[in-house]
Amino acid sequence: MKTENVDAYIIPTSDEHLSEYVSKFDERRVFITGFKGSAGTAVVLSDGTRALWTDGRYFLQADQELDCNWLLMKESVDGVPTIPEWLKDKLQPNSVVGADPKLISAMEWLEYEKDFQESQITMRGIAKNLVDELRPGREEIEGPEIPIQILELQFAGKKWEEKVADVRKELEKQQADMIVITAMDENAWLFNLRGGDVPHNPGTLNALASLDSVKKVILPSKYSYSGGANYAIYSAIKAGNSWNEISAADRLEKFRAEQEYYHSLSFDTISAFGSNGAIIHYSPSPETNKEITNQSLYLLDSGGQYKDGTTDVTRTLHYGTPTKFQKEAYTRVLKGAINLALLTFPKGTKDTRVDIVARSSLYEVGLDYRHGTGHGIGMFLNIHEAPTQMRIYGTEEHELKEGYFFSDVQVH
Repeated sequence: MKTENVDAYIIPTSDEHLSEYVSKFDERRVFITGFKGSAGTAVVLSDGTRALWTDGRYFLQADQELDCNWLLMKESVDGVPTIPEWLKDKLQPNSVVGADPKLISAMEWLEYEKDFQESQITMRGIAKNLVDELRPGREEIEGPEIPIQILELQFAGKKWEEKVADVRKELEKQQADMIVITAMDENAWLFNLRGGDVPHNPGTLNALASLDSVKKVILPSKYSYSGGANYAIYSAIKAGNSWNEISAADRLEKFRAEQEYYHSLSFDTISAFGSNGAIIHYSPSPETNKEITNQSLYLLDSGGQYKDGTTDVTRTLHYGTPTKFQKEAYTRVLKGAINLALLTFPKGTKDTRVDIVARSSLYEVGLDYRHGTGHGIGMFLNIHEAPTQMRIYGTEEHELKEGYFFSDVQVH
């Protein structure tokens, strides 16, 4: 760890396929901890502190097999910190957490990076596995006694060539160049092969081809017992075209222009990433233009003028993992929009008075937004058409009448 200049090192259970069970060749966590359960993650600090996280199936077993040098962290028990929480408490700002990127899923790695960001802690992939450096005779571990077998057609159901052809058809539908299949059982099923590289699991360890010459790749995500693609595979794929606020707005305008009856935009597109989304009526400029990444929210408020109508569409997107607060705020805004759309009200009700229905879910937790909820929309006319205003802060009130057309979005 000193040689690699890392302050902590994460040692998961999994192999490069992110399998639930691993071969003896890949039992790194067992070697370093002595704990033989099938689930658990070890973390070692540069000062010698070490801890193991495992779930309720293995609390007793881990307590028996770990020696006194290890802290047992019982997952999902009140008061027990998660790995990121524990590391943020133990490490100083600008610390580095190392791990083998081949053994941690891309999703988990990105979550670590996000959790550590505020504490100024960095995740670093280390090509050589530090546990393997300590394992004498690892290369001499005997391989499986069960050779790879071809599964007969009567059991496989289809020839492997037919299965691959089906996958290629799906790739064409998705307009992708490649799909990366990392799970041992999925590869075994696809090619009608069975083996014994991992005890009791008749899959086979296999390698991956180069990813340099493709433009769009479908990667597996974590699902149930499958860990998805590891971070090494994820980071090996070169990113495609990047997007920023201006390029996204320009592309959207191009798509609108291709639609029938299109005349023009109905207002300047609000294309806002991250903190720019908090600026009401924000318009991107070369000075403020931000790249759109998977690290925050992207607000896209746009509309078009068409001969058969005028549109105003707001979308809030996140291409990564939103925070708990972002999810809550989004959900409460959505509840308000649904409540307003379903509202039944008596004749004579004023527009500004129903706005509270859209805001009530936010009011429950002390939140609000400083702009209207909706407004009248013209028919190939003004995007803001009098008299309707769903604006609780408005100084005018107008009776809602049959035939009025207005938006039900948290407009800027």
